[in-house]
Amino acid sequence: MFDRNQMPYGVALGILFPIVGVGLAFLFGWAWTQWGGEGRPPLLRERTLVLLAICLNLIPFRAFNRRRFLQSVRGVVTATLVLGILWVILYGKELLG
Repeated sequence: MFDRNQMPYGVALGILFPIVGVGLAFLFGWAWTQWGGEGRPPLLRERTLVLLAICLNLIPFRAFNRRRFLQSVRGVVTATLVLGILWVILYGKELLG
């Protein structure tokens, strides 16, 4: 999976990992309510789950960095930066008040 040194490949994985992470987090939240939990699991707001999903980009980042695939690292960092900016746009107002 981490055997290509191309920036578009890094961008693709940098977007794919957070999407899968958010999907799994929301699946866990849905399962929580099905198992009898009330509301969402404690301490897990939507903005926190999305931020943690963005942090999943550390996995491909480290894998590419170990192999010295700098173009792929740049792709992952670019995707992380874009997702981080989107996170601030979506949840910034909520954080300020």
